[in-house]
Amino acid sequence: ARDVRPDRLVTPVELPRLKPMAKLKTEKIVPAERAMKPGPPMLLGSEAGQGRINRMLASLGFKYLQTDDDHLTVNEVTPGKWDWSAGDAGLAAAQAAGVAWQYFPHFHWAPDWLAKTDRFVPSVGLNTRRKLRAMSIWNPNLPEWYEHCYAALAAHYGTGTNKLASIYLGIYGDFGEATFPLGLHPFELKRFGEKGAACPDYWCGDEYARASFRDWVRRKYTTLASLGAAWGVWPGSWDEVSYPHETVFPYQAIKWPEQMTVLERRYWLDFITWYQDSLTGHTAMVARTARRHFPKARLVLPVGNGEEQTVTGAHLSALVKICRETGAEIRSTHGGVYPVPTNLSSLLRRLASASHLYGVPFWSEPPGGMGTNQMVGRIFESLSCRASGFYDFFADPVGNAKVFRKYKQFMTYEETVCDVAMLFPSTDHML
Repeated sequence: ARDVRPDRLVTPVELPRLKPMAKLKTEKIVPAERAMKPGPPMLLGSEAGQGRINRMLASLGFKYLQTDDDHLTVNEVTPGKWDWSAGDAGLAAAQAAGVAWQYFPHFHWAPDWLAKTDRFVPSVGLNTRRKLRAMSIWNPNLPEWYEHCYAALAAHYGTGTNKLASIYLGIYGDFGEATFPLGLHPFELKRFGEKGAACPDYWCGDEYARASFRDWVRRKYTTLASLGAAWGVWPGSWDEVSYPHETVFPYQAIKWPEQMTVLERRYWLDFITWYQDSLTGHTAMVARTARRHFPKARLVLPVGNGEEQTVTGAHLSALVKICRETGAEIRSTHGGVYPVPTNLSSLLRRLASASHLYGVPFWSEPPGGMGTNQMVGRIFESLSCRASGFYDFFADPVGNAKVFRKYKQFMTYEETVCDVAMLFPSTDHML
Protein backbone atom coordinates (compact mmCIF):
# COMPACT_ATOMS: atom_id res chain seq x y z
CA ALA A 1 0.00 0.00 0.00
CA ARG A 2 1.05 3.59 -0.54
CA ASP A 3 1.73 4.16 3.18
CA VAL A 4 4.42 1.48 3.44
CA ARG A 5 7.80 3.13 3.80
CA PRO A 6 10.17 1.63 1.18
CA ASP A 7 13.25 1.31 3.38
CA ARG A 8 13.71 -2.45 3.00
CA LEU A 9 12.28 -5.51 1.29
CA VAL A 10 8.84 -6.63 2.46
CA THR A 11 8.89 -10.13 3.97
CA PRO A 12 6.14 -12.79 3.57
CA VAL A 13 5.29 -12.42 7.28
CA GLU A 14 4.26 -8.82 6.69
CA LEU A 15 2.01 -9.47 3.68
CA PRO A 16 -1.27 -10.19 5.58
CA ARG A 17 -1.02 -6.76 7.23
CA LEU A 18 -0.72 -4.89 3.92
CA LYS A 19 -4.08 -3.83 2.53
CA PRO A 20 -4.28 -3.22 -1.24
CA MET A 21 -5.62 0.09 -2.49
CA ALA A 22 -9.34 -0.22 -3.17
CA LYS A 23 -9.29 1.04 -6.75
CA LEU A 24 -6.90 -1.72 -7.80
CA LYS A 25 -9.81 -4.16 -7.51
CA THR A 26 -11.67 -2.58 -10.40
CA GLU A 27 -9.08 -0.63 -12.33
CA LYS A 28 -7.58 -2.40 -15.30
CA ILE A 29 -3.79 -2.38 -15.22
CA VAL A 30 -2.38 -1.30 -18.58
CA PRO A 31 1.34 -1.88 -19.27
CA ALA A 32 3.18 1.39 -19.86
CA GLU A 33 4.89 2.03 -23.16
CA ARG A 34 8.66 2.21 -23.10
CA ALA A 35 9.48 5.90 -22.86
CA MET A 36 12.56 5.83 -25.06
CA LYS A 37 13.92 3.75 -27.87
CA PRO A 38 16.41 1.13 -26.67
CA GLY A 39 19.95 2.42 -26.63
CA PRO A 40 23.27 0.61 -27.17
CA PRO A 41 23.93 -2.54 -25.13
CA MET A 42 25.28 -2.08 -21.62
CA LEU A 43 28.88 -3.32 -21.33
CA LEU A 44 29.24 -6.32 -19.00
CA GLY A 45 32.42 -7.10 -17.07
CA SER A 46 33.44 -9.73 -14.52
CA GLU A 47 36.45 -11.19 -12.75
CA ALA A 48 38.48 -13.81 -14.59
CA GLY A 49 37.79 -17.39 -13.49
CA GLN A 50 38.60 -20.81 -14.89
CA GLY A 51 38.06 -21.81 -18.51
CA ARG A 52 34.51 -23.16 -18.27
CA ILE A 53 33.34 -20.21 -16.15
CA ASN A 54 34.93 -17.70 -18.53
CA ARG A 55 33.26 -19.34 -21.53
CA MET A 56 29.91 -19.19 -19.77
CA LEU A 57 30.43 -15.51 -18.97
CA ALA A 58 31.22 -14.86 -22.62
CA SER A 59 28.03 -16.68 -23.65
CA LEU A 60 26.03 -14.44 -21.31
CA GLY A 61 27.41 -11.37 -23.05
CA PHE A 62 30.30 -10.40 -20.79
CA LYS A 63 32.96 -8.51 -22.77
CA TYR A 64 35.62 -7.87 -20.09
CA LEU A 65 37.38 -10.08 -17.56
CA GLN A 66 39.35 -8.49 -14.72
CA THR A 67 42.42 -9.70 -12.81
CA ASP A 68 43.32 -8.15 -9.44
CA ASP A 69 46.92 -7.91 -8.33
CA ASP A 70 47.77 -8.33 -4.63
CA HIS A 71 45.80 -5.59 -2.84
CA LEU A 72 48.34 -5.09 -0.03
CA THR A 73 51.69 -4.87 -1.76
CA VAL A 74 53.32 -3.99 -5.07
CA ASN A 75 54.41 -6.83 -7.33
CA GLU A 76 57.97 -5.46 -7.66
CA VAL A 77 59.54 -8.15 -5.49
CA THR A 78 63.03 -6.58 -5.57
CA PRO A 79 64.16 -3.34 -7.24
CA GLY A 80 63.60 -3.77 -10.97
CA LYS A 81 62.26 -7.33 -10.71
CA TRP A 82 58.51 -7.61 -11.28
CA ASP A 83 56.22 -10.60 -10.83
CA TRP A 84 53.53 -10.44 -13.55
CA SER A 85 52.40 -14.06 -13.16
CA ALA A 86 48.88 -13.25 -11.89
CA GLY A 87 48.33 -10.74 -14.68
CA ASP A 88 49.70 -13.05 -17.35
CA ALA A 89 47.36 -15.83 -16.24
CA GLY A 90 44.38 -13.46 -16.33
CA LEU A 91 45.31 -12.20 -19.79
CA ALA A 92 45.63 -15.74 -21.11
CA ALA A 93 42.24 -16.67 -19.62
CA ALA A 94 40.54 -13.68 -21.24
CA GLN A 95 42.14 -14.38 -24.62
CA ALA A 96 41.05 -18.02 -24.43
CA ALA A 97 37.45 -16.91 -23.79
CA GLY A 98 37.62 -14.42 -26.66
CA VAL A 99 37.01 -11.33 -24.51
CA ALA A 100 39.02 -8.24 -23.53
CA TRP A 101 41.18 -8.11 -20.40
CA GLN A 102 41.22 -5.56 -17.57
CA TYR A 103 43.99 -5.32 -14.96
CA PHE A 104 43.71 -3.96 -11.41
CA PRO A 105 47.19 -2.94 -10.14
CA HIS A 106 47.90 -1.73 -6.59
CA PHE A 107 50.86 0.59 -6.15
CA HIS A 108 50.12 2.34 -2.84
CA TRP A 109 51.07 -0.42 -0.35
CA ALA A 110 54.87 -0.49 -0.18
CA PRO A 111 56.67 -3.80 -0.85
CA ASP A 112 59.05 -5.01 1.86
CA TRP A 113 62.19 -3.69 0.20
CA LEU A 114 60.78 -0.18 -0.35
CA ALA A 115 59.46 0.05 3.22
CA LYS A 116 63.05 -0.21 4.45
CA THR A 117 64.21 2.88 2.53
CA ASP A 118 63.87 6.58 3.29
CA ARG A 119 61.65 6.95 0.20
CA PHE A 120 58.83 5.32 2.16
CA VAL A 121 56.60 7.52 4.34
CA PRO A 122 53.85 5.59 6.17
CA SER A 123 50.29 6.79 6.63
CA VAL A 124 49.95 7.85 10.28
CA GLY A 125 46.59 7.97 12.09
CA LEU A 126 45.83 11.14 14.07
CA ASN A 127 43.82 9.30 16.72
CA THR A 128 45.47 5.86 16.86
CA ARG A 129 49.02 6.89 15.85
CA ARG A 130 49.16 3.64 13.88
CA LYS A 131 51.65 3.56 11.02
CA LEU A 132 50.46 1.77 7.91
CA ARG A 133 52.40 0.15 5.10
CA ALA A 134 50.14 2.23 2.86
CA MET A 135 52.19 5.21 1.73
CA SER A 136 51.22 8.70 2.82
CA ILE A 137 49.63 10.50 -0.12
CA TRP A 138 51.59 13.62 0.91
CA ASN A 139 54.92 11.81 0.41
CA PRO A 140 56.83 13.96 -2.14
CA ASN A 141 58.33 10.77 -3.63
CA LEU A 142 54.91 9.37 -4.56
CA PRO A 143 54.50 10.87 -8.08
CA GLU A 144 57.93 9.51 -9.07
CA TRP A 145 56.98 6.12 -7.62
CA TYR A 146 53.76 5.91 -9.64
CA GLU A 147 55.63 6.97 -12.76
CA HIS A 148 58.06 4.12 -12.14
CA CYS A 149 55.25 1.60 -11.61
CA TYR A 150 53.18 2.57 -14.65
CA ALA A 151 56.28 2.64 -16.84
CA ALA A 152 56.96 -0.97 -15.83
CA LEU A 153 53.30 -1.88 -16.44
CA ALA A 154 53.40 -0.31 -19.91
CA ALA A 155 56.66 -2.07 -20.74
CA HIS A 156 55.05 -5.44 -20.02
CA TYR A 157 51.45 -4.93 -21.18
CA GLY A 158 51.57 -1.92 -23.48
CA THR A 159 52.23 -3.53 -26.85
CA GLY A 160 51.86 -6.71 -28.91
CA THR A 161 49.84 -9.70 -27.79
CA ASN A 162 50.25 -8.66 -24.15
CA LYS A 163 48.36 -5.43 -24.75
CA LEU A 164 45.68 -4.89 -22.12
CA ALA A 165 42.42 -3.23 -23.05
CA SER A 166 41.50 -1.68 -19.73
CA ILE A 167 42.95 -0.66 -16.36
CA TYR A 168 40.98 -0.50 -13.13
CA LEU A 169 42.96 2.23 -11.40
CA GLY A 170 44.32 1.28 -7.97
CA ILE A 171 44.06 4.56 -6.03
CA TYR A 172 44.30 4.11 -2.25
CA GLY A 173 42.36 2.68 0.68
CA ASP A 174 41.70 -0.97 1.45
CA PHE A 175 40.79 -2.28 -2.01
CA GLY A 176 42.50 0.31 -4.18
CA GLU A 177 39.41 2.51 -4.13
CA ALA A 178 39.42 6.31 -3.95
CA THR A 179 39.12 6.51 -0.17
CA PHE A 180 41.43 6.66 2.83
CA PRO A 181 42.23 3.36 4.63
CA LEU A 182 39.43 2.06 6.85
CA GLY A 183 40.67 -1.43 7.73
CA LEU A 184 38.08 -3.27 5.64
CA HIS A 185 40.48 -5.66 3.92
CA PRO A 186 40.40 -9.03 5.75
CA PHE A 187 44.12 -9.74 5.25
CA GLU A 188 45.56 -6.52 6.71
CA LEU A 189 45.52 -7.83 10.27
CA LYS A 190 47.16 -11.11 9.27
CA ARG A 191 49.89 -9.46 7.25
CA PHE A 192 50.75 -6.39 9.32
CA GLY A 193 49.42 -7.07 12.83
CA GLU A 194 46.94 -4.97 14.77
CA LYS A 195 49.17 -1.90 15.04
CA GLY A 196 49.85 -1.99 11.32
CA ALA A 197 46.26 -2.56 10.18
CA ALA A 198 44.04 0.35 9.28
CA CYS A 199 40.91 1.45 11.12
CA PRO A 200 38.63 4.50 10.82
CA ASP A 201 40.94 7.46 11.43
CA TYR A 202 42.28 10.57 9.76
CA TRP A 203 45.48 9.35 8.09
CA CYS A 204 47.30 12.67 8.02
CA GLY A 205 49.59 12.42 11.04
CA ASP A 206 52.90 12.55 9.16
CA GLU A 207 54.92 15.75 8.86
CA TYR A 208 54.41 16.07 5.10
CA ALA A 209 50.63 16.08 5.65
CA ARG A 210 50.88 18.71 8.38
CA ALA A 211 53.04 20.90 6.15
CA SER A 212 50.52 20.52 3.33
CA PHE A 213 47.70 21.68 5.63
CA ARG A 214 49.69 24.71 6.75
CA ASP A 215 50.44 25.64 3.13
CA TRP A 216 46.77 25.22 2.14
CA VAL A 217 45.63 27.44 5.02
CA ARG A 218 48.25 30.09 4.22
CA ARG A 219 47.20 30.26 0.57
CA LYS A 220 43.56 30.65 1.58
CA TYR A 221 43.89 33.29 4.33
CA THR A 222 47.22 34.97 3.39
CA THR A 223 47.54 36.67 6.80
CA LEU A 224 47.44 35.37 10.35
CA ALA A 225 44.93 38.08 11.22
CA SER A 226 42.50 36.77 8.57
CA LEU A 227 43.02 33.24 9.84
CA GLY A 228 42.32 34.28 13.44
CA ALA A 229 39.14 36.08 12.44
CA ALA A 230 37.91 32.96 10.61
CA TRP A 231 38.82 30.34 13.22
CA GLY A 232 38.94 32.21 16.52
CA VAL A 233 42.42 30.73 16.95
CA TRP A 234 45.44 33.03 16.91
CA PRO A 235 48.71 31.18 16.13
CA GLY A 236 51.92 33.15 16.53
CA SER A 237 53.27 31.95 13.17
CA TRP A 238 52.22 29.80 10.23
CA ASP A 239 54.34 26.96 11.66
CA GLU A 240 51.98 26.82 14.65
CA VAL A 241 48.89 26.15 12.53
CA SER A 242 47.48 22.72 13.41
CA TYR A 243 44.43 20.50 12.90
CA PRO A 244 41.21 21.09 14.85
CA HIS A 245 40.78 18.90 17.93
CA GLU A 246 37.59 17.31 16.58
CA THR A 247 39.57 15.25 14.07
CA VAL A 248 40.78 12.81 16.74
CA PHE A 249 37.25 11.36 16.87
CA PRO A 250 36.65 9.89 13.41
CA TYR A 251 32.97 9.03 13.81
CA GLN A 252 31.83 11.58 16.38
CA ALA A 253 33.11 15.08 16.97
CA ILE A 254 33.53 16.49 20.48
CA LYS A 255 30.56 18.73 19.67
CA TRP A 256 27.69 18.31 17.27
CA PRO A 257 27.26 21.07 14.65
CA GLU A 258 24.45 22.81 16.53
CA GLN A 259 26.72 22.98 19.59
CA MET A 260 29.61 24.54 17.68
CA THR A 261 30.19 28.20 17.12
CA VAL A 262 30.44 29.61 13.61
CA LEU A 263 34.22 29.90 14.07
CA GLU A 264 34.52 26.26 15.17
CA ARG A 265 32.50 25.13 12.18
CA ARG A 266 34.72 27.07 9.77
CA TYR A 267 37.86 25.55 11.33
CA TRP A 268 36.41 22.05 10.87
CA LEU A 269 35.19 22.71 7.31
CA ASP A 270 38.60 24.01 6.28
CA PHE A 271 40.25 20.87 7.61
CA ILE A 272 37.88 18.42 5.96
CA THR A 273 37.95 20.35 2.67
CA TRP A 274 41.75 20.14 2.63
CA TYR A 275 41.57 16.42 3.54
CA GLN A 276 39.19 15.68 0.67
CA ASP A 277 41.10 17.89 -1.76
CA SER A 278 44.27 15.97 -0.93
CA LEU A 279 42.70 12.63 -1.84
CA THR A 280 41.20 14.15 -5.00
CA GLY A 281 44.62 15.47 -5.97
CA HIS A 282 46.23 12.08 -5.39
CA THR A 283 43.53 10.44 -7.51
CA ALA A 284 44.18 12.93 -10.31
CA MET A 285 47.91 12.20 -10.18
CA VAL A 286 47.31 8.46 -10.51
CA ALA A 287 44.83 8.86 -13.38
CA ARG A 288 47.08 11.28 -15.29
CA THR A 289 50.09 8.99 -14.88
CA ALA A 290 48.13 5.99 -16.15
CA ARG A 291 46.78 7.99 -19.10
CA ARG A 292 50.28 9.09 -20.16
CA HIS A 293 51.46 5.50 -20.35
CA PHE A 294 48.21 4.08 -21.76
CA PRO A 295 46.79 6.79 -24.04
CA LYS A 296 44.22 4.51 -25.70
CA ALA A 297 43.27 2.04 -22.95
CA ARG A 298 40.00 2.21 -21.05
CA LEU A 299 40.66 3.62 -17.57
CA VAL A 300 38.09 2.98 -14.84
CA LEU A 301 38.11 4.64 -11.41
CA PRO A 302 36.87 2.61 -8.41
CA VAL A 303 34.69 4.51 -5.94
CA GLY A 304 33.80 2.42 -2.91
CA ASN A 305 32.78 2.28 0.75
CA GLY A 306 29.10 1.89 1.51
CA GLU A 307 28.81 5.09 3.51
CA GLU A 308 29.94 8.70 3.34
CA GLN A 309 31.43 9.54 6.70
CA THR A 310 33.88 12.41 6.29
CA VAL A 311 36.63 10.15 7.60
CA THR A 312 36.66 8.39 4.21
CA GLY A 313 37.95 11.58 2.56
CA ALA A 314 36.04 10.92 -0.68
CA HIS A 315 34.42 13.86 -2.48
CA LEU A 316 32.29 12.00 -5.01
CA SER A 317 31.52 14.71 -7.56
CA ALA A 318 35.14 15.89 -7.51
CA LEU A 319 36.27 12.35 -8.35
CA VAL A 320 33.89 12.32 -11.32
CA LYS A 321 35.46 15.56 -12.59
CA ILE A 322 38.86 13.83 -12.50
CA CYS A 323 37.43 11.14 -14.77
CA ARG A 324 36.20 13.74 -17.21
CA GLU A 325 39.63 15.36 -17.37
CA THR A 326 41.53 12.10 -17.97
CA GLY A 327 38.94 10.36 -20.16
CA ALA A 328 38.34 7.72 -17.48
CA GLU A 329 35.11 5.94 -16.54
CA ILE A 330 33.77 5.52 -13.03
CA ARG A 331 32.66 2.38 -11.20
CA SER A 332 30.60 2.52 -8.05
CA THR A 333 30.86 -0.46 -5.71
CA HIS A 334 27.44 0.35 -4.24
CA GLY A 335 25.35 -1.82 -6.58
CA GLY A 336 22.80 -3.67 -4.46
CA VAL A 337 24.43 -2.54 -1.21
CA TYR A 338 20.99 -1.40 0.00
CA PRO A 339 17.45 -2.27 -1.14
CA VAL A 340 16.59 -0.63 -4.45
CA PRO A 341 14.54 2.33 -3.07
CA THR A 342 17.33 3.27 -0.65
CA ASN A 343 20.06 2.81 -3.24
CA LEU A 344 18.22 5.01 -5.72
CA SER A 345 17.86 7.81 -3.17
CA SER A 346 21.41 7.81 -1.84
CA LEU A 347 25.03 7.78 -2.95
CA LEU A 348 24.66 5.35 -5.89
CA ARG A 349 22.18 7.60 -7.66
CA ARG A 350 24.00 10.81 -6.76
CA LEU A 351 27.25 9.41 -8.11
CA ALA A 352 25.44 8.40 -11.29
CA SER A 353 23.90 11.89 -11.56
CA ALA A 354 27.32 13.54 -11.32
CA SER A 355 28.60 11.15 -13.99
CA HIS A 356 25.82 12.15 -16.40
CA LEU A 357 26.36 15.84 -15.68
CA TYR A 358 30.05 15.57 -16.59
CA GLY A 359 29.58 13.08 -19.42
CA VAL A 360 31.48 10.27 -17.68
CA PRO A 361 30.49 6.62 -18.38
CA PHE A 362 29.07 5.04 -15.21
CA TRP A 363 29.43 1.44 -13.99
CA SER A 364 28.10 -0.30 -10.89
CA GLU A 365 29.50 -3.24 -8.93
CA PRO A 366 28.07 -5.15 -5.93
CA PRO A 367 29.91 -5.43 -2.59
CA GLY A 368 29.39 -9.21 -2.47
CA GLY A 369 27.22 -12.13 -3.54
CA MET A 370 23.74 -11.47 -4.89
CA GLY A 371 20.65 -13.70 -4.68
CA THR A 372 18.19 -13.95 -7.59
CA ASN A 373 15.88 -11.15 -6.42
CA GLN A 374 18.85 -8.94 -5.55
CA MET A 375 20.25 -9.51 -9.04
CA VAL A 376 16.99 -8.42 -10.64
CA GLY A 377 17.08 -5.35 -8.40
CA ARG A 378 20.66 -4.61 -9.43
CA ILE A 379 19.72 -4.74 -13.10
CA PHE A 380 16.76 -2.42 -12.47
CA GLU A 381 18.82 0.12 -10.52
CA SER A 382 21.58 0.07 -13.15
CA LEU A 383 19.00 0.87 -15.83
CA SER A 384 17.52 3.58 -13.61
CA CYS A 385 20.99 5.09 -13.17
CA ARG A 386 21.61 5.02 -16.95
CA ALA A 387 24.67 2.85 -16.39
CA SER A 388 26.82 2.23 -19.43
CA GLY A 389 28.55 -0.71 -17.72
CA PHE A 390 27.65 -3.52 -15.34
CA TYR A 391 30.34 -5.35 -13.34
CA ASP A 392 29.85 -8.43 -11.18
CA PHE A 393 31.88 -11.25 -9.66
CA PHE A 394 31.53 -14.42 -11.74
CA ALA A 395 29.63 -16.36 -9.05
CA ASP A 396 26.65 -14.00 -9.42
CA PRO A 397 26.02 -14.18 -13.18
CA VAL A 398 26.96 -17.87 -13.33
CA GLY A 399 24.63 -18.64 -10.39
CA ASN A 400 21.90 -16.46 -11.88
CA ALA A 401 22.35 -17.31 -15.56
CA LYS A 402 18.57 -17.54 -16.08
CA VAL A 403 18.17 -13.99 -14.82
CA PHE A 404 20.72 -12.66 -17.29
CA ARG A 405 19.24 -14.56 -20.21
CA LYS A 406 15.76 -13.32 -19.32
CA TYR A 407 16.61 -9.64 -18.81
CA LYS A 408 19.62 -9.20 -21.07
CA GLN A 409 17.42 -7.65 -23.78
CA PHE A 410 16.62 -4.76 -21.43
CA MET A 411 20.24 -4.06 -20.41
CA THR A 412 20.78 -1.07 -22.65
CA TYR A 413 22.06 2.46 -22.10
CA GLU A 414 19.43 5.12 -22.71
CA GLU A 415 17.78 8.18 -21.21
CA THR A 416 15.44 7.66 -18.27
CA VAL A 417 12.34 9.57 -17.26
CA CYS A 418 13.00 11.31 -13.94
CA ASP A 419 11.29 14.52 -12.83
CA VAL A 420 12.50 14.44 -9.23
CA ALA A 421 15.70 16.02 -7.92
CA MET A 422 17.14 16.01 -4.40
CA LEU A 423 19.28 18.85 -3.07
CA PHE A 424 22.30 17.50 -1.22
CA PRO A 425 24.18 20.35 0.56
CA SER A 426 27.74 19.10 0.96
CA THR A 427 28.53 21.69 3.66
CA ASP A 428 25.68 20.38 5.81
CA HIS A 429 26.93 16.84 5.17
CA MET A 430 30.49 17.68 6.21
CA LEU A 431 29.23 19.25 9.43
